Amino acid sequence: MATNYFGTFEDLTERALKDGRMTTLFDGFISFHANNIYSVQIYKKGEFKLMGIRRHDQKTNVPWKDKQLLKDTFFGEEESAIEVFPKKSKLVDSANMYWLFTGESINSLTNMATIQGNLYDKKD
Repeated sequence: MATNYFGTFEDLTERALKDGRMTTLFDGFISFHANNIYSVQIYKKGEFKLMGIRRHDQKTNVPWKDKQLLKDTFFGEEESAIEVFPKKSKLVDSANMYWLFTGESINSLTNMATIQGNLYDKKD
């Protein structure tokens, strides 16, 4: 179980697999977790890991700070992740769900961006 400032996440993977809901969204389902605010689904698709984040109250706001903490909790503090805004023809917007992607290509991309523009330099 993962714990952070908004509560402990319960691993509900077995229950999700048993009722069959999680295996129908994408191939590559890995795990399902929930706490008092969020549900988190983890998938593996090729080289990428995907994290679906959804609020239980169906509100659309997921603060950046929360996305960062969820990324750290489920992908690791030294992994980079991106959120994709797809072209309109590929848009699926039916669940107020946000998706973060990580993988070696994404880590390489963010490392390159850091080198090229010092995008992540902390200011004192």
